[in-house]
Amino acid sequence: MSDRGSAHEVNRRDFLQTGVAATATAVTLGSAATGQAGQAPTKTATVLPRRPLGKTGVDVTILNQGTWRSPDSLDRLLRLGYASGIRYIDTAKSYGSEPGIAKWLGAMPAGTRKDIFLVTKDSPNPKSPRDLIKQLDLRLAALQTDYVDLIFVHAMGDHGEALDYPKSKEFKETAEAIRK
Repeated sequence: MSDRGSAHEVNRRDFLQTGVAATATAVTLGSAATGQAGQAPTKTATVLPRRPLGKTGVDVTILNQGTWRSPDSLDRLLRLGYASGIRYIDTAKSYGSEPGIAKWLGAMPAGTRKDIFLVTKDSPNPKSPRDLIKQLDLRLAALQTDYVDLIFVHAMGDHGEALDYPKSKEFKETAEAIRK
């Protein structure tokens, strides 16, 4: 008898969460090779190959380290990713991982932050371009860093709201201020 449509059906979200749990388990089992919590890897990490990120002119590693909902294993995930050559770390306010990333960066040797391409995201949509600066300041405080390399706004315009300001002079000026 088929269980189609029953509680046993796996949707995309459940599948991805299972994958994250499996990855965390693998990282936990392999963590001995990367040292103790809060310590840098014991061997010199090799950096993965890099590719240009769109038309930005910035080269990033071909893999990034996602950090969605991984508070219990975040330190191990970051250490393993770093030891494996990943230098692109992806987070967001909604992931709950920014404080853990801040702690990990604080425990790493001086200069590690400069080697990392750090991306974060926020929501809801800012009401005006100036609100982007406030959102960025909150993300910087959570990450305990003075810059991120890229910031996204989750689902901008996905809820039917009119977003006229991305073409405005105020938006252009705000984006330029954020870059500086």
